Amino acid sequence: MSKENGGGRDLGDRLICRILGEIQASAFDVEAALFQFREGDKPLDVRAELADIHRYTELLIAAVRDE
Repeated sequence: MSKENGGGRDLGDRLICRILGEIQASAFDVEAALFQFREGDKPLDVRAELADIHRYTELLIAAVRDE
């Protein structure tokens, strides 16, 4: 994406990158929970992380539509 409209797209690009970073962080949390579950250290409960991924995905879709 370019810096059209006086940098407006740049702001949109940063927002999209931040949302993608949040999705990635939540996915890493799910991966860590799965590892701990496999090792027998903790019960498996990733509902909060999956809810975060869902919420951030909705934000990402909205941000891309606004571009």
